[in-house]
This record gives sequence, C-alpha cells and structure tokens, in this order.
Amino acid sequence: MPLAHQINKIDFSILIWQIDETEEQLKKNIILHSSDSTKLNQLKHSNKRREFLALRQCLRSYFGNNPEVFYSPEGKPYLKQNTKISFTHTHDFAAIIVSRKLEIGIDLEILRDSMKRVAPKFMNESEFKSLEKEREVEHLTQYWGAKEVIVKIEGNRRLDFKKDIVISPFLYQPDQKTKACLLNHGQPKTYELRFSYLEPLTLTYGWLEE
Repeated sequence: MPLAHQINKIDFSILIWQIDETEEQLKKNIILHSSDSTKLNQLKHSNKRREFLALRQCLRSYFGNNPEVFYSPEGKPYLKQNTKISFTHTHDFAAIIVSRKLEIGIDLEILRDSMKRVAPKFMNESEFKSLEKEREVEHLTQYWGAKEVIVKIEGNRRLDFKKDIVISPFLYQPDQKTKACLLNHGQPKTYELRFSYLEPLTLTYGWLEE
C-alpha cells in the first residue's frame, strides 16, 4: 500500500510504510542496485525480504528514486550524498527518517507484555522509578525505543542499554519528549527524543544535540 504515515519537519522527514504487498509488488518502481540484490539474496525469510523492499519504497517516496544504501562495519546505513538516514521495521511496518542536517535515529515498536520481563536488562533505577504502573507496557516501550534510537544514531550495537544509555525520566504520555545521555564512551553526548503513538505503533525518533 502507499505510505501509512509521513511526518515532515524543518530538519527531517519520517516515512512509514504498512507492508501488505507481496515481494513482487514491492519490487515495482524501485531500483535493485547490485548491493541490494546481494543483500536481498542473503535474506531467506519472506517477511525480512518484504521489510527490506518496503524500506526501499520509503526511500523512493522521499527521493523520487531509491538511492543505493551503504552500511558501516557495525551495520549503520548511510548514503553517499550528504544525507543522514535511519531504518526500522516491526510487524508489517517499515520506516525511515531522513535528515540533511542531523545525526538521527528511529524505532518502531508494537506493544507486547514481554517488555516487562526484559525491563531489568535495559532500565536503570531512576528510569524504573518514573514508570506509570497503569501504563507500564506503554511506558517501557518508549524507554526501549529511546535506547534503540541512541544505538542507531551511534551505529554501535555494543552499547550497554542499562549502563551506557541514560534516559531523562519522563511521565508517560502517548506523545511526549525527553532527553538522553550517552556515558562511558569518551565525552558524554546528549540527544533529543520524541515519542508518538500511531496505532498500533509506538514511534520513537531523536537526534544528537549539536
């Protein structure tokens, strides 16, 4: 289907695609660069292949055609032109955030009760204290998304969610904002974070403060 959501701001744009097409339908109107074909052939699961193609459809929607995507050794996507990008996908949705100015990151999540089970692995004490018990899953999902965004901005999957990434505690609201800090990796860095609820998705995005 066409884009499910598009958010345009002065410094960035977000495009979210709901994936209900077949793989062949998702290949229409996009350029399969040689690197795309190689990566696509490495993906054996149908859902992963469709997510990959949906991300290229998002790029086509933004740029007019989908530019070739390159990846750092850590797996962070980037373009040759002076444009920053970040990808995310979950449960039949795929999204990109694009900025010509900011170091950005994006995350999509579907609410799931298992978030409560894994919370001790990524939440620190001050973050735990801020949780709204009646909306615990929703609040935890925002915290998880925030930390995923920092990892994507940094392009570093080795970051410890609990020790390295500190989210400024915030009250739960479907649409909210807060800040974050990255510790233990040289000079501390700070980030702006934004949350939105676009049923059934929790959208989190953010950028490195200049």
